[in-house]
Amino acid sequence: MTNTPIINKMSERLLSVAALVTPGNRTADIGTDHGYVPVYLVENGIVTSAIAMDVRKGPLARAQETVTGAGLSDRIELRLSDGFEKLKPGEADTAVIAGMGGMLICHILTAHPETTASLKELVLEPQSEVDKVRRLLSEIGFTITDERMIFEEGKYYPIIKAEKRPSSPAALGEMEEYFGPVLLQRRDPILRKYLAWQIQVNEQIAVRLAMAGSENSMQRLQEVKEELRLLLAAYSRYEM
Repeated sequence: MTNTPIINKMSERLLSVAALVTPGNRTADIGTDHGYVPVYLVENGIVTSAIAMDVRKGPLARAQETVTGAGLSDRIELRLSDGFEKLKPGEADTAVIAGMGGMLICHILTAHPETTASLKELVLEPQSEVDKVRRLLSEIGFTITDERMIFEEGKYYPIIKAEKRPSSPAALGEMEEYFGPVLLQRRDPILRKYLAWQIQVNEQIAVRLAMAGSENSMQRLQEVKEELRLLLAAYSRYEM
């Protein structure tokens, strides 16, 4: 009985995450879950070895099954670890952190600063508060060099590649923090669809809040209007 190729088990989101890893980099996958990303990277010769890490025993056991099934136990090491806790400074060039909330990613990146500072590259897929992740990257000395946006199963997923550069990264503007400097510069078509959808959603929310008329709804209405201002400004870039 032959094993199903790992590529057949991976979503477009995970394939896009893997595509941003620099070939040859020693890679640590934080929150590896089933271990698909490190197995894909090693199986396809993108990296020679990897470390798969998770804070929970259940996901790590699933990753062990994936690694063993692929015959890569000698090239992928599994570790039970809370973020970078069990990753020593200098052990990896790239850290992949995908499928988590933005604040959790920020916590992982700041909890062990020596390990974070030793990395050459971060590949991140935050599923909330993406602006806070992008802001933090500038603060800890990483420059966003590539971005992707994926629409899959009714959801939008931004994916960020950030690299350590000799010079300090320029601070991002508010619009760049929210929507991504590379995505905006590239006029990414998926980002455009996201902006159009979010504008429509916010306009509908604004109407309902205005009709409600309460003090709380008026306060929230101002926040929605500010979000709309940013969304419309970003969308206008596609019409230049």
